[in-house]
Formats: sequence, C-alpha cells, structure tokens
Amino acid sequence: MAPLFAVMLALSGCPSEWHLSIKSLDKEGNPKFCVSAAPGCSRPGIWVSLFDVLEVPPKDSEKPYRVVWSITPMSKEATLKEVTYGVPPSGYKEERGPDISMRDRFIK
Repeated sequence: MAPLFAVMLALSGCPSEWHLSIKSLDKEGNPKFCVSAAPGCSRPGIWVSLFDVLEVPPKDSEKPYRVVWSITPMSKEATLKEVTYGVPPSGYKEERGPDISMRDRFIK
C-alpha cells in the first residue's frame, strides 16, 4: 500500500486564500504540485516561506509525520506555483533533499 503524504506550507504576511493540488505525476512517478491563489491552478503562484512534503504514518501508528522533502525561497520575490517533488523551482533552495525511497512509493 502506498504511504500517504501531506504538504505543509508556511505563509507569512497578510492572510490570503490559496489552493494546493496535485496536477500529475512525472515519468518517474513524482507528484507535480500546484499552489495558486485560486482553484484549478488558475491564478498566479504565491510566496511561501516553507514548502514541506511529509510522509503520513499509518492510522494507528505512533510514528510522527516525517519530512521527506523541503524547500524555502531565496528571496521575497520568489513565488511558487508549480513544483515537482525533488526538483527545486527557480528561486528556491532545498533544505532537505528528496527521500529517494519515497519516489517509487508515490504511485504504488
């Protein structure tokens, strides 16, 4: 069974509406996320201070959520709209490299 995963975004500044979706999987099975100011990835991307992908433990597990990939912006001008797991977009840097063991598990 595939593990569940969650995405954590940290936003700073004024409250605003944002939407997160998984648009597709690349040829290696990595999810491609979209963060937008409107549903369906129909508006510009947003600035986030943190983008983490977390592995969600099984329902009855005592294990904590585990960060499997993390990126942060290199400046206040770096917005995030589309991002593929393990591939930092322009203007972002990896804080934690992708957990390679997760790559095959997204699509099983």
